Amino acid sequence: MAEEVISNIIAETLSSGIEPLHRKYHGIYDGYGDIPTALFTETEVFTSATGVITGYKGSIDKSEIGRRFSLSSIANAIRVLNELEKHDVRVSFVTAEITSSFLSGDVAKDLGELLNESVKPESVCLVIDEERLKDGGEKVAEGVAEARGMGFPVAVNGFDGEQSLSSLMKVTVDYAFLSPDMTARLKDRNKEGLFTALTGLLRSLRVSTVLCGVKDDELIRDATAAECFGIMPSDDYAGQFNFRKGGGELKEIISDGERAL
Repeated sequence: MAEEVISNIIAETLSSGIEPLHRKYHGIYDGYGDIPTALFTETEVFTSATGVITGYKGSIDKSEIGRRFSLSSIANAIRVLNELEKHDVRVSFVTAEITSSFLSGDVAKDLGELLNESVKPESVCLVIDEERLKDGGEKVAEGVAEARGMGFPVAVNGFDGEQSLSSLMKVTVDYAFLSPDMTARLKDRNKEGLFTALTGLLRSLRVSTVLCGVKDDELIRDATAAECFGIMPSDDYAGQFNFRKGGGELKEIISDGERAL
């Protein structure tokens, strides 16, 4: 689908506040229980004609629509935190997807206008895809620093090896969400010690690690021993925990949290 069409769909949706933007929430778990300690937000874009649209972030990343998409994502995270608070469900943070155009703009002004007294900045984790961080340049790095200076944690999503490490040497972030492929490589028997080396290096950079696409409890045990922040299970996770697979609607997350009280 042409980039212009995708941009138009998202622009019209942001203006109307209705579908086809649909958000679901994936639990980030600490390895000791099956109630999330944080929530990762996934935004799906779909139409009745084509179904779910993939790869849309690249189409909007450097545009004004990308900035508006980011503002919508942050506002949504704040709304979710307020809803969780009403139901006495506690999480460390809810993520919000952001783009290069947002980080290249007036970050302090945009974030200041969105904040309210009921939500602390550290509860909204701003997430940028690894590819966007790598190619973002100096303006994006400055935007990350400005957001972090206001108390917002920033995460890179899709961390996938050497190029990702190169990006982290240039831009300071708080969390690295490893891609499912990277998570799988950590258990490669032909690369013994890779897990310890990578998590140790990230820790030395003061970057907390989240392993995405975890399939078994062995890797969860490794993650807790290495003091990783958390794990996100794959849809085919097969272990002892009763993790919600594939993400859930906000009402389902609230229901899970209430049952745990």
